[in-house]
Amino acid sequence: FEVALAALLEQHPCRLKTVTLPLAQAANRVLAQSLHAKYPSPMFDNSAMDGYAVCDNEGSLREFRITDRIQAGETAVNPLAEGEAVRIFTGAPLPPNTTAVVMQEQTETDDERLLVNTDIQAGQNMRLKAEEIEVGQELLAQGTVLNMAALGLAASQGYAELNVYEPLKVQVF
Repeated sequence: FEVALAALLEQHPCRLKTVTLPLAQAANRVLAQSLHAKYPSPMFDNSAMDGYAVCDNEGSLREFRITDRIQAGETAVNPLAEGEAVRIFTGAPLPPNTTAVVMQEQTETDDERLLVNTDIQAGQNMRLKAEEIEVGQELLAQGTVLNMAALGLAASQGYAELNVYEPLKVQVF
């Protein structure tokens, strides 16, 4: 039996057929080719929380001059100088020269001056461009079963269609 089965499988390799389907129809199918990232994630340096983006190259300042306010969806154009801060909201782009984002709960302000009540660690509360996903990084390997999380990941990278295997047809005789 074992010899006959091996000979049969060797003479008739399994060739799975593939089809390209819209994302919504690809649920629970098996991915026929690996997917790679088209875009970095995050796409730009941004704030991980509401607070103040500061420029403190030495990490020793506790008082800053507030120069601007940046909300999510806006553009951060003006770079910060040493000792400057901007009011910033979660997801908003970081201005150039930001060294850290301080949580609003750890500050006091009078609209012109910011006082920080805690130590500032370089890079705190900042999400840097491509720190989660780099362009070209494999997102999903060939053979992945496309559950809702996998489909969401593919959609977040702009994939509208996926190449998947046709369901197997099995006969027993």
